[in-house]
Amino acid sequence: MSANTSSTDHIFNAIRRSLSEEFPELTLIYIICDEGQQSTAFKSKKHEFADHPSAKELIEQIETALDTRPPEHFGSYFIKHHEKILMGLQKKLSALAVCFINTKTLEYFEDADFSCKCTAYSACFETLHHLLKKDTNEDPIQTDPSREKINALRIKLMADCFAAMMLESTGTKGAIQIIIKKYCENTLSPAKDFHPENHPLLLAIDGLNVVYKDLKDEIPSKTGLIAHTYYMAAEIGNTYDDISLKQWIRFYLGAQDMAWAGYSNNAILSAAVYSSDSPYIRSNAHICAESLNTTPVPLKDTNIYNPFADDEKNERLHIRACKMAFMALLERINETEDPNLFFETARKQTKDLLKFKPMGWCAPALIEAENALRLFKETPTTEEEMIGNAFQASLSQIQWKDLKTLNRKFIDLTRKGMDIGPNEALEIIGDDEVYAHYRNAFELLK
Repeated sequence: MSANTSSTDHIFNAIRRSLSEEFPELTLIYIICDEGQQSTAFKSKKHEFADHPSAKELIEQIETALDTRPPEHFGSYFIKHHEKILMGLQKKLSALAVCFINTKTLEYFEDADFSCKCTAYSACFETLHHLLKKDTNEDPIQTDPSREKINALRIKLMADCFAAMMLESTGTKGAIQIIIKKYCENTLSPAKDFHPENHPLLLAIDGLNVVYKDLKDEIPSKTGLIAHTYYMAAEIGNTYDDISLKQWIRFYLGAQDMAWAGYSNNAILSAAVYSSDSPYIRSNAHICAESLNTTPVPLKDTNIYNPFADDEKNERLHIRACKMAFMALLERINETEDPNLFFETARKQTKDLLKFKPMGWCAPALIEAENALRLFKETPTTEEEMIGNAFQASLSQIQWKDLKTLNRKFIDLTRKGMDIGPNEALEIIGDDEVYAHYRNAFELLK
């Protein structure tokens, strides 16, 4: 990050002060730290709010979370305190919030100050959401986990809208388009430090532009800029139903599958526009294309893994690619009398799989075909039939849905910083019976 520490602290402190001016009942603490260092950073910061009435309870809550949550999960923590005043006839609200900020989020944009402000405002929204939302008596045991996930994603959408509008309103002209373009680029690129699943802003671009244009100057009396922007962001987020958000998840997963496999932005968007049966996904792709000034066109090569296409079609393509690879190998081996070609192709296919290209992967079946060739090489009349049977029997154990799941697992772990090689792949597979048949292919690379 190009911004120095003093500049970063200044930005976060300025936003924190502006929040306190509008909401004096709220104490917000930002803790900026590298991934895995939040516990150390928290210890050095907690003295700043130790005198708050809710400090003890919130400290216990955070320390428990730090002991139990994965280190890559930074979060916001919030608690309200009601103090009785006027001989117990009234209650005075005081609230305390602690927001952990991953330093990697401060590198999303080329302008470091812009990144700091965007991140600070986004975290600010989540704090305000806790402060201003109505308390409910909803039983957490009865809460649908999938519903919780969608609600959390909607809050992320609102937070991004809030950050974009606050930047525009405080003098950064064009901030909305800058953020949209960057988030589109990151969603379509191999993303390690950026998490597209937390930034569905692009699906709300039309609503964001309309609401901001129409309401930005209509600030009610006794309402500050931050509160007004909060309610605008909430209005935008609540216009998008659960289906829209679920389709965003499908879009970013498909985009990441293709991005990690090395496909260009245009190829990913073209796959989505011309292959998906979802109008939401096609709409997201068109928005990205417009933001990035590119025009989707039909894919020239339709024999690739296209996560936006019908999965039955992908499975048929996969099986066809496997069988064609096998038949081509048989023909070459008959010409060269070199059975090692089975191993060479199996190695190449597995290297491709480790580069997130699952389509046509049948390395275990090729290895079994080589075994059959050695066993039956003295009986040429039945050799080809036996080899074909061995290949087909092994291929039938490679289910497309399982292979696709493993590929996505490789991507997820790579995004978390793991380098996936044959040894790592074997560790990931472990003792899982679903993937037991895959082991020999990865062992062949060692």
